[in-house]
Amino acid sequence: MAASISASAGTPQSTTVSTVFSTALHASVKDSYTNPVSGATVTFTAPGSGTSAAFSGSATATAVTNSSGIASAPALTANSQTGSYTVTATVTGVSTPANFALTNAAAGGASSASLVQQATGTNVGNNANTLTVTLPQAPSNTDVLVLIFDQTGASQTITSITGATWTRVGQNTSGGDLEIWTGTSPSSSAITITGTNYFGIFQPGFAIVAEFSGMNAILDGSAVTTAGGSWPVTTGALATTNAADLLLTAVLSYNGGGFEAAVSSGWTLLAAPRGTFSLAAAYQFVNTTGSYAATWNGNGTPQAPTIILALK
Repeated sequence: MAASISASAGTPQSTTVSTVFSTALHASVKDSYTNPVSGATVTFTAPGSGTSAAFSGSATATAVTNSSGIASAPALTANSQTGSYTVTATVTGVSTPANFALTNAAAGGASSASLVQQATGTNVGNNANTLTVTLPQAPSNTDVLVLIFDQTGASQTITSITGATWTRVGQNTSGGDLEIWTGTSPSSSAITITGTNYFGIFQPGFAIVAEFSGMNAILDGSAVTTAGGSWPVTTGALATTNAADLLLTAVLSYNGGGFEAAVSSGWTLLAAPRGTFSLAAAYQFVNTTGSYAATWNGNGTPQAPTIILALK
């Protein structure tokens, strides 16, 4: 007998309006002993109005679980309205559905995403292994959080991050530790990073958290990193395949980063943590595919590793 159902593939993801999602929705059904349940009928349901998608013209579809307890939904096509929404999967005997986070992106590459809010945090000198960033208000659980973290002079092993379900999408350890994470299903305005190493006076930790609406936490390709060099520092070239992407870039500098940083045209700086000369980050929304880069400038000797990536 089925006791639980969960989303095992196809979430989160996005596609252009009126096109088919690239990954089929897969739901996993298990019994009370966490064994897979075969032969169970799963019903997939998209919203009946507004931004949604359809299975062969219908808002619902059924699929039967295989021997591994997996039910695969038929092809799902986005409707003509842009935005984010949830498709559910249910099975008899289980009250809590599986949820799939989907987004319909505008045709022609016009992004519907926007920056909602941002905040910064730092931990300098108290020799603790936690760092907390508090957003001004509670984030929407349908939005995506982006966390940009650095620790000067040392690499860090992050063991946990609260406030959302987090995935690291980029890292550069060529000088210190520069990382970018995405957080889905945000649940708190307070984001606490815990690492195995202390954030101390000579190896402080800095972080930026930004909330974006109208997008998914799916990489378009892979993050591109560079070891840095003298000012100005130019990132590697990032080739995108999705027209409506959110681009993110960051630089870690022992001197001249942070609130003294400048970035090339087209990019918008995110707020730097108070008192840091090390962490600077920027973003932009694009409406065409192509090759993108950012050029950073600052003061002093940079030793500045960079990172650039795209989210769909």
